[in-house]
Amino acid sequence: MERIVPAFLFTADAELNWLYVNPRFYEHTGLEDGKALGLGWLTVVHPDDVEENRRRWQRAVAHRETFEHEF
Repeated sequence: MERIVPAFLFTADAELNWLYVNPRFYEHTGLEDGKALGLGWLTVVHPDDVEENRRRWQRAVAHRETFEHEF
């Protein structure tokens, strides 16, 4: 099977609720399809990374900047 997007791809609203998640994320995490929507994706993020992720996201939204964060 050829992958068009080999990385995780998602769209989110300003509150960090995921609206769309590509199949690659589900394949990697083992979550059932649809379970990463809203804030469900946080269930597979290490707890030590959650607050930093939120902080960077909120800054990006407030300053209308691109959000990029590896965790």
